[in-house]
Amino acid sequence: MINLSVISMAVSAIFLLVGGLAIYKSWKKKNDNLLKYFAIFFLGYGVMHSLLAVGALFSVSNSFLAGICYVIAHFFLFTTTAFFLRLPLRTLFPKFEKPVFYVVLIGALLSTAMIIKEIPLPFFDNGITNWNVGENAMKAAITFSGITLLALVIFFIIAAVKSTEKIYKVRSIVFALGIFVFLTGGPLHNAATNNFQYLLADVLTPVATLILLFGVYLPYLKNKNKIEEAIEVKDEVNHEAEIKVNFRI
Repeated sequence: MINLSVISMAVSAIFLLVGGLAIYKSWKKKNDNLLKYFAIFFLGYGVMHSLLAVGALFSVSNSFLAGICYVIAHFFLFTTTAFFLRLPLRTLFPKFEKPVFYVVLIGALLSTAMIIKEIPLPFFDNGITNWNVGENAMKAAITFSGITLLALVIFFIIAAVKSTEKIYKVRSIVFALGIFVFLTGGPLHNAATNNFQYLLADVLTPVATLILLFGVYLPYLKNKNKIEEAIEVKDEVNHEAEIKVNFRI
């Protein structure tokens, strides 16, 4: 029987890695720290979903290895999100970037430790992987990812409101929407209690990553002759900060 969870996670990983590699190339050309955080986010989440795809594959025959993949994947989830939070902190509250980052990073490590103390034993059930997450691990995953991802959604909404150009306003909204959908589908994998909820989570996850990938290529899709892409963020401290993404597709 086909494991739908493997397909969901593998497709999500592909979307994220494709977007991440494109942004990484731009970062190497521009050497922009803000652009670096985008590359870390997409590549880190791509690795996370790759590990979950392998975990879902192991859930058919080896629950212990599936659980190990789950733990490592969430380590990437927590630490990657902590690093990506430096983007809004640097653009909106630069003085608090490092202190808040270290606090969030400690929270990421503590959340990982809570999951390690309660390693799940996922199993395959009617075409879907039941991640079988314990209560403490579930609370750690949902609390950390819920708070941090919601903060990122708010940031991109602010960026959309403050942007003066329509294409960048739309792009910020797309990123906010993608992260919001992920905020719904991702944590649901930890809280699900039946196959329908796991199926819903498996559907929402690739949808979220596809939206994020669309956000990466949005300016190019609008004008195929335009190679330069940009995400514009304005704030009262820096007046105007731009992240320019230049890469050939």
